[in-house]
Formats: sequence, C-alpha cells, structure tokens
Amino acid sequence: MEFCEDKKLQIDLNSWNNKIVEKRLPRWNELPEFEVYMDQVIMLMEKYVGVYFEYTDDTFLTPAMINNYVKLKIMPAPENKKYSRIHLSYLIIICMLKSVMSIQNIHDIIEYKLAEENMETTLNWFSKTCEEQFSVFFNNTNQLLKSNEEKVEDNKVNISNAAFKMGIEASIARNISSTLIYKIKKENASLQTEKTSKIKNNK
Repeated sequence: MEFCEDKKLQIDLNSWNNKIVEKRLPRWNELPEFEVYMDQVIMLMEKYVGVYFEYTDDTFLTPAMINNYVKLKIMPAPENKKYSRIHLSYLIIICMLKSVMSIQNIHDIIEYKLAEENMETTLNWFSKTCEEQFSVFFNNTNQLLKSNEEKVEDNKVNISNAAFKMGIEASIARNISSTLIYKIKKENASLQTEKTSKIKNNK
C-alpha cells in the first residue's frame, strides 16, 4: 500500500471518529416523547446508530428484524403498531450489541439491568459507556497502527494485523460476556430453587 493510501485510511478513520463523537448515542430525554410507526423507527435508528455501521456490510435493522425480536419476546410488543421510547431504547441496545452477543444474551442482560433500574437509567448508562469504549478502542487502534509502522514494512500487513487484533479482542470479550451472563443465570436459578424450597418447607 502506498503512503498516500495509508494516509487516506488515517483520514477516513479520523473522519469516522469525528462523526461518531459529534452525533453521539441518544440519551433518554433525547428520544421522541410521542410514539412512532415502524417506518419512523427505522429512520430514527439510522440516525441514532447508523454511523457506527458506516463501513460494514451488515444490515443493522429492518422491519422484519424488529418483528422477529417482538415475536421472540426479546423486546416488548408495540401498542397499536406504535413504538415508544422503551422500544427505541431496546433497539439501540440490540443494534449496538447483536454483532458480538447472541440475541438471547442481549435480552437477558437488559432484563437483569431493568430488574435493578429503569430503562431511562439503563439507556443513559449504555450510551455513555458505548462512547467511552469506542474512544478507548479507536485510540488503541491508532496506537497499534503507529507502533506497527516501525516493525512492518508492508502497510497491508500492518493494517491487517490491527484488524486481526481487534477481531481477537472482540472474540475474547464476547466469550467473557457470555461467561458472566451464564454465571448470573446460574445464580438466579439457584436462588429461585432455594426460594421454592423454603416455600415448600413452610407449608
């Protein structure tokens, strides 16, 4: 890869980062207070999270996907075909996580959060954390590209090494996340069994 192409990659990455920083994920009070129809949901989600998927081939959301999430009870059903802030919050979280977590695990972790706090607090925490982690990983990627420039003469290898490393980190993070969710499920099941046993013993 020629130097000018490598420089263009850095410019593209920085431009993408700037767009994400500028747009940022919405907080609860930035979501529409009124309920919206499916076509408006798709437009809003494109506005909210589309920039994160600008350089991927993934279709991050379609009406069929939303209907499937409702059918699988991953998110609440709309009322009179209208979607509220609650539904938009679910979809923001689902879209941001579904490439690295199973849909069932996403549902479970949302429900665990909602057992302790409301959706407003959950979405605000989620959006803030996504932005913080994107910044960390973006800076790590830039540092990795710069550090590898001194070790690898072929910039194609340099860039592929960085992409490979980020993929490895995503895989490891997914496995750790799945392990934590499994532990929570196991603990909850144990507590439920203990509770049921106490109820039977008291009868």
